[in-house]
Amino acid sequence: MPYRTEHNPPAGGPSAEPSCNTADSADHARRSTLQVLVADDNPVNALLARHLLESFGCRVETAASGEIALAMHGRNGYDLIIMDCQMDGLDGFESTRRLRAAESGNQRTPVVGWTSDAERQRVHCIDSGMDDVLQKPVSKDALARILVRWCGPEGSFSIPGAAAIKPSVDEELRALQELLGDSFEEVANIYTAETPRRLASLEACLANGDAVGAGRLAHALAGSSASIGAGRVSELCRTLERACRNGAPTVCPSLAQSIRRSYSEFHERLAAAVLADRR
Repeated sequence: MPYRTEHNPPAGGPSAEPSCNTADSADHARRSTLQVLVADDNPVNALLARHLLESFGCRVETAASGEIALAMHGRNGYDLIIMDCQMDGLDGFESTRRLRAAESGNQRTPVVGWTSDAERQRVHCIDSGMDDVLQKPVSKDALARILVRWCGPEGSFSIPGAAAIKPSVDEELRALQELLGDSFEEVANIYTAETPRRLASLEACLANGDAVGAGRLAHALAGSSASIGAGRVSELCRTLERACRNGAPTVCPSLAQSIRRSYSEFHERLAAAVLADRR
């Protein structure tokens, strides 16, 4: 069966998975400039991030502490927050927890953790309510991918220079292509056919308070994702599985949203790999 290159729609229609802050989608449609808040108590880091973001046409404001960041977001609202994890006083993790606690309904502002140890801190970031992690020192390509992933072409904003930057097929995916040969596309089709159904079932279990069922689905999805090279999807699923097992239901809906977004991003890379394999 042919591989579908378009995104699989989220369960419940496109509105079920906002690509940016969805408190007022009509307002976003009228705004042409991405509004970004950078929270970092190191002025050099904040200045660098501001410069790079402005090069993509973003309107950027900075906050030197978690307390200031929360107050500014409460007054102004932002489309994306880049949050230093290790600020003095109220750190990025606690700042994000408080931000999430204050949100309601469909309102959800993407928060990207910013740290010098992204891989080791990733689980902690996701558990605190962050959606993604950005490595210090930041590169323009990495920042562009963050913008595209969370507020890019599928959202309400056009980001000059960033939309053309797509995540590259990683080495693990290339190795899988070589291992499977002609069967690579078939395996990709199976994964992209079953994963949306599993995600929908997982979300239904969480909505019904079925932590056991959600944990079982997360475990299965973690395994299949790891096998095909979707490492970040697998990692998030393992985190959700542990949360279900340890009785931490408050972080589960946020994790489920992050899993769906990560799968959508991986779907693009997998589609590119399949197309490249055909040539």
